[in-house]
Amino acid sequence: MKNTIKKLVSFILVLATLMTLALPFATIGASAASADTAASAGISKIAVNTSQSFYTVKNTATLRSSTSFIHFKLATLNKGALIQTSGSSGDFYKVKLNMDNKASTYYIKKSELKTAPKTSNATFCYTVKSAPLRQAPCDNGTKISTVSKGTVLPVIGTLKNNHDNSWLMILTDAGKVAYIYSGNVKTTSKITLTVSGSGFIKTGASAQFKCTVSPSGITGIKWSSSNTSLATVNSSGTVTPKAGGDVKITASLPGIVSATVNTNITLGVAAYFQTKNYTCSAASSKAVLSYLGKAGNLKDTDLYSSINGYVYKIKDTLNKYLGSGTYCWNTFTSIDAYEQAIRGSLAQNSPVIVRIAFDNEYFSYSSNGHYSTVVGIYEKDGQVWVRLVDSFVNRYKSTTYSNSITGEVEMPISKLFYYNSYQGRDVRYVIYNP
Repeated sequence: MKNTIKKLVSFILVLATLMTLALPFATIGASAASADTAASAGISKIAVNTSQSFYTVKNTATLRSSTSFIHFKLATLNKGALIQTSGSSGDFYKVKLNMDNKASTYYIKKSELKTAPKTSNATFCYTVKSAPLRQAPCDNGTKISTVSKGTVLPVIGTLKNNHDNSWLMILTDAGKVAYIYSGNVKTTSKITLTVSGSGFIKTGASAQFKCTVSPSGITGIKWSSSNTSLATVNSSGTVTPKAGGDVKITASLPGIVSATVNTNITLGVAAYFQTKNYTCSAASSKAVLSYLGKAGNLKDTDLYSSINGYVYKIKDTLNKYLGSGTYCWNTFTSIDAYEQAIRGSLAQNSPVIVRIAFDNEYFSYSSNGHYSTVVGIYEKDGQVWVRLVDSFVNRYKSTTYSNSITGEVEMPISKLFYYNSYQGRDVRYVIYNP
């Protein structure tokens, strides 16, 4: 209900966990990490922004055809109902209604109404079948629209017409009062949405997100993504990842309530394990080229002879097969700049090749030169973490943070930043898409 109804939106967090173990070599596929994430949002009242033309019923009020003693009573409005007036005449307020496509003016005694506050509460109803929304509380009231089964409507009052039939007063998107027969709806004091899905998604695969609504008879859920360049979501909640980074997925009843979860997109890069004559630099380049569909029939030796273990050679080799200027190398003395470079590259669907130089808690070997490929970056335990696919994952110390089946490793970016120091010098190398 745009401009007339305040939205209540609830956001919740996302957690990440990873898998374990370490095994042999050859080409390995990338399987999806699958930490689940869920969020709930509920709303029990909507604040209706009432203008000066809105009044509220003190106890009951009669909607009558004239101001004279002799009049036709169209309806009796219940206590608390909001009514929109169109002027006044002596001791009466005017109310315009349309019946049989003809405009009519009805009247309510001023003494039966009081000025509505700037915001007034509303509750809800939802249709149990397709039903007309009318401009007057009777069967010959001019039809505004037909609302489909399961549609949520804000209720601002109730009344009984001259046939003793109960009608609900609805506030439309345009901020006008409309009416729906009570037999076509169910009322509810609270609406709750619960949205759930995967906390991690890999490019190359889709993920199904789910929204549960209470009461269950409500329909009309709309899905949206906070960044459509990273991931899109269709009308059934299927998320299709396109590049790496954090994305919020929202399920909503527009203008009523919405629930949002965070998911993280990592690049579905398959690791290539290095062999005796197949260096980590060549393996990392092969992983990138294969992910981008440019590896073709390249042999290990095609890359090995071209790279020879140096960062700028990796850049030259990638540009040879991907086009000049696609990748470059740079140095970083700030971890913030390093993080932003990685985020910028992944957001363009471009893996990042980094140099790991030193032994520490995540490694079981000392080396002044090892290359690995960053495929994801995300928040975990109050820190920024990265996920890599590695050519020699079984040389990692901790099986808690590595998985030999996928070649995946995760670690805080601060550790990776430190590992990229070469022989103690304050220089960090990273290959990224500028």
